[in-house]
Amino acid sequence: MIAFLIGEVAGVNPEEVLLNVHGVGYRVFVPISVSQKVRDMPQPVKLITHQIIREDHHALYGFLTEREEALFSLIISVSGVGPKIGLKVCSFFSPDSFFQVIAHSEVKQLTQVPGIGKKVAERLVMELKDKVGGAEFTSDTDISTPVAGVPASSFESDLSLALKQLGYSPSEIRQAIGRAAGQLDESMTLEAGLKLVLKQLL
Repeated sequence: MIAFLIGEVAGVNPEEVLLNVHGVGYRVFVPISVSQKVRDMPQPVKLITHQIIREDHHALYGFLTEREEALFSLIISVSGVGPKIGLKVCSFFSPDSFFQVIAHSEVKQLTQVPGIGKKVAERLVMELKDKVGGAEFTSDTDISTPVAGVPASSFESDLSLALKQLGYSPSEIRQAIGRAAGQLDESMTLEAGLKLVLKQLL
């Protein structure tokens, strides 16, 4: 089992990072929050990994913190929820905000994530509510980093990439960001911006 990788970033797109570890290229699937951050991080980069090996599927999923990986592991432990949904949830929620949503049974919040309908959201709450009280899930030190000082155009570009990973078309993304433009602020976290824009898509 591969627990982490340390290497040079050889390529990035919204859904994956190609990591060069001593000449070996590892394709690591990541949430949008990770793909955005690794572009500007000092090299080499360390990714905490979650390895899934099945008869027809071998893949690595990467995160910048152990809490992010713990969130992913928790989500995919729910029956009927796979790694694609896990990455979308990790792209949409920080660990702290997700655990608060589960603790307060906010099913409607969960259904804002593309691919999660009411039944899946209710299952997430039902199966995880008793698990999010542990110490590894209650730290308040992993809040999303604000993008203060980043030009609005750059912020909107990041939002576009996140929405693309969540499955929206370019035309839907342009229209939604345009409608939400008056509410978006460059000091927002990506998570806060996503929630505003997604309201325009519901």
